[in-house]
Amino acid sequence: MIKWLQIFLMFISVLFMRPSLLGEEFSSVVIPVLFLAVLVKVILRNKESKVSFDRSHVIILLLFLLIWIYLLAVSVLNNAYHLDYTIKAFILHASIITIFSFLLSEKEINKLFFKSIVYILSFCGISSLISILLIEFSSTEIIMGHLLDYEVLFPFSVKYGVYTVPNIHVFHRFMAFFREAGIAQAFYAWAVVYCIYFRFHKFILFALIFGLLATLSTIGILSLSIVLFLLFLFKQNISLYARIYRILISGLLVIGIYAVLYYMPFIGIEAKSNTHGGSLDDRSVNMFYATENWNFFGNGMYSAIENHTGINLISMLDEIGLLAFFLVIFLYFSPLVIKKQDNLFYFISFVPIALTSITAQPLLDAPLVYLFLFTTFQRS
Repeated sequence: MIKWLQIFLMFISVLFMRPSLLGEEFSSVVIPVLFLAVLVKVILRNKESKVSFDRSHVIILLLFLLIWIYLLAVSVLNNAYHLDYTIKAFILHASIITIFSFLLSEKEINKLFFKSIVYILSFCGISSLISILLIEFSSTEIIMGHLLDYEVLFPFSVKYGVYTVPNIHVFHRFMAFFREAGIAQAFYAWAVVYCIYFRFHKFILFALIFGLLATLSTIGILSLSIVLFLLFLFKQNISLYARIYRILISGLLVIGIYAVLYYMPFIGIEAKSNTHGGSLDDRSVNMFYATENWNFFGNGMYSAIENHTGINLISMLDEIGLLAFFLVIFLYFSPLVIKKQDNLFYFISFVPIALTSITAQPLLDAPLVYLFLFTTFQRS
């Protein structure tokens, strides 16, 4: 009971931190809730409960803090625009990651927390399916209310918006509990790998995949394709002949994935550039601007004055610099050399999050991303 209370408080904090939807306006709620979770762990714990930091978590935490201290120092030295934002982000992020590195050091809590994330995402996926079926085949009013500026549809689907294909159909997009559908897909893809590794029921896997597809995100299709491709290519305990066969098939799959992503009707790159090109244009223009104006050390976090600059990690090159860019990527995959676990599955699971951060969404200052560094892929 005590452990589940702790997990409940930890997940409530997740709902109020970036890039969750409520994290944009209510991030100040996170620290008090996490403080309660720490009190529950320390005061009401069983004798068997671990009250210490896992060594690997300490190393990951130190790497995170060093990168953010560097980003803060560069901002101070350059008297960066919105320096106050950087200071606030550093304090909040350092507090959240420190507390979570402590809470997730206990193996049972670690497994229960990430399993809970998988189950909640699967619920969001099934909720999206129910909402879509009701929209398409029922005239019943299914709007339950609003969460900030977004409609909540029965049973509990937060709608990101619609994707209109002229003279064809109006498709509804869903985003689980995140602030954008393009962010939700990365965590759905992570959950798919976690689900497969820990052998969840196939219904949960179906719900996760449908939830990802319901985001109608082009990079989501890429994320899912990469995950399934890597799982197929690197399947363990197979013969040399089977591995060579898989490499050949994988080569054909790469060509197929490219063709699907580019030419897919409605949400493929070519179709999107014709009907919904604004999103692609924002990214390409600002990535080009940042790569033209980058320097090795950067000008400081939140220092850009161009609209939409900082829309992904590449477009922040002028702010954070080339050094920090590579340090952040190293941090994403640092558990591969720090933690004792099944590294292949950790790597595959984090690829969609890293890919989204680098090319599609502003996740550098989203503390929820860093919690997934503490995932442990290790069967009992």
